[in-house]
Formats: sequence, structure tokens, C-alpha cells
Amino acid sequence: MINMNLSRAVHMLKRWAVTFLALLFIPVFAGNVGAVDFPPGQSPHRDMPIPGEAYPPPLPPGNVDLSLVSYEFRNAYTLGVQSFVFCFPYLYNALLRWQIITQEPEDPDNIPYIPLNYFWHSRQLSEGGTGGSPNNDTLYSVALVDVSEEPFILSHPDIPGNRYFSFQIAGFDSDNFAYVGTRTTGQQGGSFALIGPEYVCRNPSGKVKRPEWCLPPDVTLLPRSKTNTIIVLARIFVEDTDDVTNVHVLQDQIELTPLSLWGTGIPVPEDRDVLQPFPLTDPLGRWKTINAVMEEFPEEPRHRAMLNWFKSIGIGRGADPEDMSQDVKNALALAWLAGYRILDDAATDGVGSIDVNNWFYPPEGFGRSGVYDDYLLRAATQSLAGIIANDAEEAVYIINEKDGNDNQLKSSLPYTVRFAPGDLPDVDAFWSLTMYSSANFDFVSNPIDRYKINDQTPGIEFDPDGGLTIYIQNTPPVGHESNWLPSEAGNKDFYLIIRAYLPGPSLVNATWVPPSVVLTGP
Repeated sequence: MINMNLSRAVHMLKRWAVTFLALLFIPVFAGNVGAVDFPPGQSPHRDMPIPGEAYPPPLPPGNVDLSLVSYEFRNAYTLGVQSFVFCFPYLYNALLRWQIITQEPEDPDNIPYIPLNYFWHSRQLSEGGTGGSPNNDTLYSVALVDVSEEPFILSHPDIPGNRYFSFQIAGFDSDNFAYVGTRTTGQQGGSFALIGPEYVCRNPSGKVKRPEWCLPPDVTLLPRSKTNTIIVLARIFVEDTDDVTNVHVLQDQIELTPLSLWGTGIPVPEDRDVLQPFPLTDPLGRWKTINAVMEEFPEEPRHRAMLNWFKSIGIGRGADPEDMSQDVKNALALAWLAGYRILDDAATDGVGSIDVNNWFYPPEGFGRSGVYDDYLLRAATQSLAGIIANDAEEAVYIINEKDGNDNQLKSSLPYTVRFAPGDLPDVDAFWSLTMYSSANFDFVSNPIDRYKINDQTPGIEFDPDGGLTIYIQNTPPVGHESNWLPSEAGNKDFYLIIRAYLPGPSLVNATWVPPSVVLTGP
């Protein structure tokens, strides 16, 4: 057996820096590629070793010589690749859930480790060291909520002033289905019900009622989740390091309470009983995990015909790949990796991204790709590259790695980014411009420990005409130190991300043209 090469899977995170969790858990997925027992003459490659021997990862689907195998193998292989693309978020999130809930990390301050139905809180602004294009604007909180038995109520305190905050709420399919926060519910404290796909509200006589009927009067019902495990990712804006403790006070007042314990003051029982994924060394292990996860929630009626087709090769609720013929099992043992490589390549290439002046906007429908039946986008850039992704109405991230002459950005060279008068990013919350190393997708070391400039950077100076010029170089720009975004010493590649929270229509629709990165010297 050999280890799968993860370099490309890690590389994609540079393009779609969606959540701080993504890079931490990619190794959980890949695991090892196991040997498959192929009957004589049934190898999908001309140079496949004899049955039972370890073999290299298979070539991409276009290089598989399907003329050497049976029609049953060909059907299972091609259908298996597509079913893997569709099912990938369920598999990936099951692996992440097992990791977060049951596997205590060496660094619990920076890597989530929590029971179900509890929040883990990041307590300091990222200073790098984790990769994944970290955010230096907010503190995060994350929870995995089990609503299979009853609703849970998410509560938060008043958020003072105009401090930005949000709770991004997504299903196990990686699609968002609700938000709580500045944009959607306002700054006033509140309580919001998370309900699962099979929850039924009944009155004392057993009559079915609308879900609101079963909720306390001061609890707001959110849209129903399609899955019984819900991912909640909170962000609270931090002005600077002196403001961090103020955010801690807010984080400590965020609560999750099962409906049955609402108003009782009884602590939520700790629960770490979650599905343990099948071994990744089992050639069919990923499919078995997919099947087990899909037993946890009902099928969507609109997917029924497709899911029944998947079941014909042993994939889905009530199915077992071990019941299939040897040809089908052999095909599935290769199909998952071919599917994974499709997702890797699609994410690395920025599938669906929108190029505007060398700045790349996220794809249309990002955050809810499955709602629009774009399962490749959902699996590749939304799930694999980020676990979940913000809706454009909440936040837009725009990425650039080239100057106005189409050359790679280099730390040895001086640049400027100038926003013309009246042409700053149109936001109702905040924007920031952050620099990252292309080598490790992390902040760049610099003498003033500044990793970003935003609209609230202390001392920032506007141009006489009202524009804003940011100086990007590895030595202080004389007379413009307040607007300096330092690059690192040497001749190293870097890239930039504009983050825009509560963006205006021109950002949501990708019609705003970000300024070029202009080379200003040799």
C-alpha cells in the first residue's frame, strides 16, 4: 500500500480559502490506497500487477482502458465516479465529525475538539502556523448539532454597536440553509430553533401541528435542515488584539439547548457517540461509510431516481457494496479515487470562478451549490476545499496571485494597490486585504506583524483625492508606513485575498472591478 499524494489537495486551499477548518482535516480523508483483488484478465490497466499486489493509484478516468474489462465493470466504474462526486460531502463530513468529536488533538486551543451540541471557540486572532489562508479579522466558534431526536435552540447575546457577527448554518451536504447574525436577524440577542428533516410537532392529543406550535414563544424557527447533523460556524469581528477579550465575553454567552431542556437550567449531556467511519485501508471502506451516513437522514424526493440508480451498484441507503459481484467491487475500489482526482483538479483549477482583472470571484451559487444541482461545485470547492462556504450575500472572497502584467506576485518586488476615489469595496460590515505565502498558504513573516490592511486599520491615510493606496513591499515605503502591507524577505511567491463582509450588489454579482496590483519598481 502507498500513501496518496496530497499536494494538490492542499494547493486548492490557496484558491478557495473558505474556512479555517479545511486544511486541518484534509489528511483525515485521503488515507491509504489499498490493494484490490482483480480476477485474471480484469485489470483496468494494461500494466496492473497480478491480483493481490499493491499498486499505484489508478490513472485518471480518461486513461483507463475500459476495453479490457467487462461491461459490468465499466458500468459500475463510470456510475461509481459520478456517485462519489454526489456523495462526497457526506463522506468528508462524517470523517470530520469523527475527528472533531472523538479524537483529542495535541493542540485543542487551535484544533476543535468538542462533544456534539457544544461550541468550540477560537480564543485568539490567527497569527498563522496552520495554513489554509487564515482569517485575521474574526474569531470563530464551531458546533456540530444532532437534531435527530429533537430540535436544538441556538441562543446568542446582544452584540453591541455595529460589530459584525454571523452564524453560518449548513447541513451535512455542505449546503447552507440558514444564517443568524447582523445581516439576517440583527444585533439584538435571540434564540433560534434548529429542526431536523423528520421532526414532527404534535399537540397533547397527538394531532400534527406546525413546528412553531411546539416552540417557546421567544424562539424563532429557522428553515428545516435536510440532514440530522447540522454544522454551525460563527464569526465575530475583532478590531485588534486589545478587543479579543471583549469577544470572549460574547462567545461565552452562546448556547445550544435541546428543546426538552429549554428553561430548566439543566446542562446539556455530553455526547460523543457518532458513526465511526470504516477503515480507509478497506478498498470499499469509503463506500461503506457513505452508505452508513445516508441512513442517518431521509432521501430528498427530487434525488430518488438518481439514488436508486446508485443503489444498483451497492451505493446508498440499504445498499451494501459487499453484496455486489467481484467486477462491481473492483470497479468501486477504483472509482472513488478517480472521483477524488476529479474533485481535486476541479478545485485546483477554480471550477466556475469568475476572473475580473486577475482577481478571481467565487462561482455563482457558491455556498448552496447543491440547491442548484451543481454537485461538482458542491463537492470540489465547497466541501473538499472548505467544508462549507459563505453565501455571496454574506461574504465574498476575491483572490489574486498576479500583477497587472500577468506576472506572479513576488516578495522581492514593490507593488501598489490603489482604490480610486469612491471605489473601495462596497460593504455594510468590513473589508480587508490580506497577504499569504504561496509556499504554505499562510501569513508572511514581517517585522511589524501586520498581515492585513482593512477599513479600520489604525492610522491608515487616504490620498489627497480621496483614494486609498496600499504599498506592498518588503521594506518600509518612506512616508507611507501607515499604508504598508509588508511582504517577506527574499524572492518568494505570494497571493492576496480581498474579504468583503455584507457586500453590496456589485460584489455579490461580481461586477465590481478590483484594482490591478501595479509593479512600481525593479
